[in-house]
Amino acid sequence: MSRGPNANSIQGDGGKSPVKNTPITPTKKINKISVSDKGFSIGDITKRDTSPGSPSKNGITRSHWKQSQSQSQPTCKICGKRLNVKNGIVNCRKCGELFCNGHTHYRVKLRNPAEGEKNPQYDSSKDGVWCRCCETCFEQSRLTEVNFRDRTKEFKIKRQEQLDLNKLHRTKVQRNFIKLANLMVEKKSANKKSIYSFFQNVDDDERSITGGNWAMDNNVTNCTICFTKFNFLIRKHHCRLCGEIVCDDSNGVRRNCSMYVPLSVFVEKLPNLNYSNNFRDEFDLRDDELRFRCCVNCKNSLLYDWKREYDSNDLQYEEIFSLYEGMLVSKQYIERMMPIYEMGTSTVEEAKTGHKLTMSLKDLENLILHFKKKFFYKHNETLLVCEEYLKYNRILSNIYQSMGTFLHDNLVEFKAISEKNKPEEVSRPPKEESSPVPRLTKKQIRELREQLMVLNEQKFLVENQIQEFTKDRKFDELDSLITNKEEISQTISQLEEELGEFGF
Repeated sequence: MSRGPNANSIQGDGGKSPVKNTPITPTKKINKISVSDKGFSIGDITKRDTSPGSPSKNGITRSHWKQSQSQSQPTCKICGKRLNVKNGIVNCRKCGELFCNGHTHYRVKLRNPAEGEKNPQYDSSKDGVWCRCCETCFEQSRLTEVNFRDRTKEFKIKRQEQLDLNKLHRTKVQRNFIKLANLMVEKKSANKKSIYSFFQNVDDDERSITGGNWAMDNNVTNCTICFTKFNFLIRKHHCRLCGEIVCDDSNGVRRNCSMYVPLSVFVEKLPNLNYSNNFRDEFDLRDDELRFRCCVNCKNSLLYDWKREYDSNDLQYEEIFSLYEGMLVSKQYIERMMPIYEMGTSTVEEAKTGHKLTMSLKDLENLILHFKKKFFYKHNETLLVCEEYLKYNRILSNIYQSMGTFLHDNLVEFKAISEKNKPEEVSRPPKEESSPVPRLTKKQIRELREQLMVLNEQKFLVENQIQEFTKDRKFDELDSLITNKEEISQTISQLEEELGEFGF
């Protein structure tokens, strides 16, 4: 008996074992371009849910997407190209229109529409989802008011609370030091025979100075500053100003946790405290026998005002901040004038504001160059702080980097506003022969070289930031830095081409 084509099994491999054959049912599938955030791929339309409210993989709804089947020949809304597998058929996640691949290389943060809204809305907060969008929606996102919370007032309140706590701590330490100094002088004057019989052991008077904050030995097993565990070699010591238990680290092996210092060292730096009359009459600054145990935190709190006065008398410190204040004035003026220039109402007013901004940007650039020449030098293509200013290394580097970044950002913004507000020129027929490039004057060469120097420094700073962000895995901020680096490189190439033989 012969078997038909719809038989459940066939004999194969010499009749050894039957193999089940799945019945074949012909079905008609309609293939469509299914777009994902990484590109497009051929997919089955039956697997794609386009019902109202249906979310995509990232949770954003697709109910507003336009379907390519509704149009006989779908075209891109921006360039008018015919949409196909080669050019791409991509739905903008914001407006839902169809575009080609070339005009959807942008991303914005979106959220699902609320009640009464049709399309997804912009949301720059942490709850927003990065989605692919068209060029038009990307440009609109820059002009759209975003959600933000101003934490300035909360920060000021928290900061003021911390400043008050620090000031209160400094006042307590200073009060305890006055009591301790008076007590030590009284003890010495009461017994002239042996100073060690009074200060080698702690008595109740010294414990009472801290106001009941004297820590108990049995309750502490580690140093409260470096957290090193106490043992036979690392012994416990009480700070006479705060009562905390710390280790002896006067040589700075760990964190300079505590030291056994002469009283005269502090009295010499703090002569105007409210000491007793007997103290002023009986204490001698040359006396180094009077010593007490002090932790590093109390030492810093006690000498806080003295250090500020000492730093303010430093000529290098004054020189740095006098130049910084000059740059800060130019920065504040630019920040105030830039919005005015962008919102210029008349051509005359806009020209005046533009001229003032140009001069301010130029002044700031000259100040930055002077600051760099004064405090920095180059070694193996690396910018280093001069040796005489090494103790202000971090301050100088932060000032130079912040001002250089501010200048670059505002130069780019000023150029963009100028190009935007520039009146359209009447198109002229092209000349048959291009006129020769005019020769540059010495002043123009000098200005172009200065601009080229500043741009090279800015490029160096941006490259360092890219390396730091890559090392710290801050990938969200890398895109803008890489874009800035490319813009700076293009500008440098243009300047070098313009200078020609007069370049460096």
